[in-house]
Amino acid sequence: MAVQNVLVQLSLKDAPTTAVMTTNLTRFVLDLGEVWLGTGPDGRAKAMARAGRTGVAIAGFVAGSCLGAWCQAHVGLWSLVMPTSLALAALVVTYCSRSFMQAADHAESPVRGEGA
Repeated sequence: MAVQNVLVQLSLKDAPTTAVMTTNLTRFVLDLGEVWLGTGPDGRAKAMARAGRTGVAIAGFVAGSCLGAWCQAHVGLWSLVMPTSLALAALVVTYCSRSFMQAADHAESPVRGEGA
């Protein structure tokens, strides 16, 4: 979870976190409060934009949770095959992509044995 948090914070600066839903829900409620009760139009606009991005993450979490619960109820432990397969496929696609390899070659990163 820590690695996921760091990757989102580094690569998607304005995106909501993808690992801690409590933070997303807190940020969402604060932004809604700013939209409804805020005094400055600039602050309201920024809060509305953040609430939109965070709302999408919350909706995705709810949809994924419902799908996972449905799969568990109907398929049992075999429901773990789908997320595991998707994670492995994402790993293979990322690792095998040419742009990933080029970025890893140019970055000082332990991914390619450089830096530490």
